[in-house]
Amino acid sequence: MITRDLRTEEAYKACFTKATIGQLGILPNPRNFLPPPTYAVDNWEKDSEFARQFFCGVNPVMIEVAKDPEKQLSNNLVNHFGKEKLQELAGKNQLLFVSYDDLADLKVNPHQMFPLPQNEASGPDGGPAPQVHPTYFDAPIVAFIYDYDKDELDVLGIQLERTDDARVYTKNTCGENEWLAVKSQVTAADRGARRTLASFEAKAFGDYQSSVGVGQFMQLIEKMCSRYSFFEKKTSLPNELASRGFTEDVQIPAYLYREDGMKLWNAIRGFAIDFVDLRHEVVQEWAKETTDPEKGAVKGFPKSFEDKETVAKALQTIMWMTSGLHAAVNFPQYEEYAYVLNKPLHLRADLSTLPDDDAEIREWMFEHGQDGCRNSPPAKI
Repeated sequence: MITRDLRTEEAYKACFTKATIGQLGILPNPRNFLPPPTYAVDNWEKDSEFARQFFCGVNPVMIEVAKDPEKQLSNNLVNHFGKEKLQELAGKNQLLFVSYDDLADLKVNPHQMFPLPQNEASGPDGGPAPQVHPTYFDAPIVAFIYDYDKDELDVLGIQLERTDDARVYTKNTCGENEWLAVKSQVTAADRGARRTLASFEAKAFGDYQSSVGVGQFMQLIEKMCSRYSFFEKKTSLPNELASRGFTEDVQIPAYLYREDGMKLWNAIRGFAIDFVDLRHEVVQEWAKETTDPEKGAVKGFPKSFEDKETVAKALQTIMWMTSGLHAAVNFPQYEEYAYVLNKPLHLRADLSTLPDDDAEIREWMFEHGQDGCRNSPPAKI
């Protein structure tokens, strides 16, 4: 069983081309078109890497600083760790968390990869597609602890379900492979949330690639649109950071999205101010068209510009969205997504079918699910 499991994992690594060829392995490979994401391959199982990706990965805009644990975290997490301990960590700005609340509101779970009636003729005989390809998702809450001495984020605990009796998983209360499976549930949820919560892309490749399904994906988009305001949260970096507790008094050097992002944000501001030469008639038409419900319909955008500062701020925000924000949530994609085990696209099973024997869990994770690459066997993660 273990030998088969290792072959399964090796198949994922075999998806990538080799840097060198030849019997001695010293000749450069002229067809090295798909180099392995070495860092992810070597580190995907580590807690430190799991946590680091919330600071510097493809979805760095989910993590929050906990100010009031009793209100921001679940009762399960508070009861498990104790409100005094959590409040002490929060008082030192050491307690952080992510909570996938929007996923918790979705009703269809599991979701079928080829749902009816969209696939009435997609079956092998030209009939309805068999409804035998479920994909599962959770709405986790993850608590982190920040070590200022090491400048490193670590996992405190994970809650997967939104029930009163939901279990809180920790590294010390799980077997090694069970803990890995729990973290995989979180990374899959993060992958499902990212397309709306981070990149705000109103498109999906299809039900077979969406962990929550296109219909529910559009529900997330609708919810995002209802909360959207041009100068608030998603678009204005300082406001967006502050909305997640990253105020000026919270200094976390390892959070490079903020550390580097604010440098770029301020540089863009200087450029925008220097660039703007207020031409009242042109700028006013831009504001009018952008806010017109029949045209731009951008909520929160100024209906008119009263001064040069507001014009510069609008330009600064747009340039940030299309440069720093876009780069932050897109450029790490190959390093993190190319190796499926690091960030699975979706899940083919939930933890209710997890084997009791921790030694069997690793194989369970690879038995059925997403094809990681063309020639690899499917995996549950």
